[in-house]
Amino acid sequence: MLGQKFQTSVRNIFFFFFFFFFFFFFASDAAEGFKVRLSIKTALGDNAYEWNRNQRFLFQAAIAFAMSHHLDLEFNVSNILVCDETPRVSFWFVVTSPDDPSRLVGKESVELAVRASRSRINNILLLNDATLEFIGVLPTLAAPVKPATPSWLIVFGVVIGIIGAGIVFLLVSTVVQKKRYVRTLTGITVTMTIIKQ
Repeated sequence: MLGQKFQTSVRNIFFFFFFFFFFFFFASDAAEGFKVRLSIKTALGDNAYEWNRNQRFLFQAAIAFAMSHHLDLEFNVSNILVCDETPRVSFWFVVTSPDDPSRLVGKESVELAVRASRSRINNILLLNDATLEFIGVLPTLAAPVKPATPSWLIVFGVVIGIIGAGIVFLLVSTVVQKKRYVRTLTGITVTMTIIKQ
């Protein structure tokens, strides 16, 4: 009896450590991965292409470019591992280090690289932020549009225009008032001369 309890305890401890290490190693790998969803038919309609190994290679090349550009290291397509592909085109990917393929690149570095090159990745696959979703990576915002004319120049022009209009109004009103005054004075002198006569 005591032997069976001991064996059961040892078995439970073994399974505990086995599952602990299993989940520790594989959960850490999943924590460094990203899920991607593609909506090719939504984006391209009748011109939609079929997702195949060539398209997957193109995606891997785009991510390798983004990582090389961001980290200034030489990433290859073999450093981008794609797994769990589904027919509705969703999959997971992780990035391995070019120096040590058994080591994964940190999730933050991959996220920053994807965000920095998001428009290029979208353009390569003919998709946009709504039809190419990196789950867990916020979509990039388009750069604010810079007007051809700086805003300070527009405000300056409006203020100078108002000042110029005010000056013109003052000059014109002064001339008009002088003419009225001269007319009234000439009218008074004419009447005074008539009265004197």
